[in-house]
Amino acid sequence: MSPRYKQLFAYLTGVTSEAELDAFIDRMDLSDMVGRIASPTLVTVGEFDPRSPLDEVLEFFDALEVPAEMWVFADQQHVLSLR
Repeated sequence: MSPRYKQLFAYLTGVTSEAELDAFIDRMDLSDMVGRIASPTLVTVGEFDPRSPLDEVLEFFDALEVPAEMWVFADQQHVLSLR
């Protein structure tokens, strides 16, 4: 199973195959929850984050109904780096 984050997520969720992990991930949709967010929200994402693709984060951000701000860290992946 690759990339590494999928291996770690499989371990954390207790699934034993990539197919099972993919099915688990498919059930993690936030679209039904975004409307229940009641506090002002700051969304941060790395431009090239493989775990949170920018197009999906933008879709989530656009669905927010509260005051919100989004910071996209240019040329970054999942973790901010100054190098």
